[in-house]
Amino acid sequence: MARSVEDLRLVSRLVFGIQGNEQSIAPIPYRQIQLPPKLRFGYYTSDNFVKASPACQRAVLETVEALRKKGHECIEFNVPGGESYLPPVAFQ
Repeated sequence: MARSVEDLRLVSRLVFGIQGNEQSIAPIPYRQIQLPPKLRFGYYTSDNFVKASPACQRAVLETVEALRKKGHECIEFNVPGGESYLPPVAFQ
């Protein structure tokens, strides 16, 4: 997405809230927020449809570990559905 949080903040201030027909971003104004010191994140390592590569699973788990070390709460969840969302013809 960006090289730093500051880069993301700059792009957000420039892009959010733009009015017009040629924009693919909702015209919601940028607003400064204050986050609590401890956040809660949800994560998953499988969507029960496409098997994630070992590298992707490792990246998610390393991120979870880093977030927990900083005191954040990380909750694993299961993605509902998987193949039940595809039409039967997809499995023929």
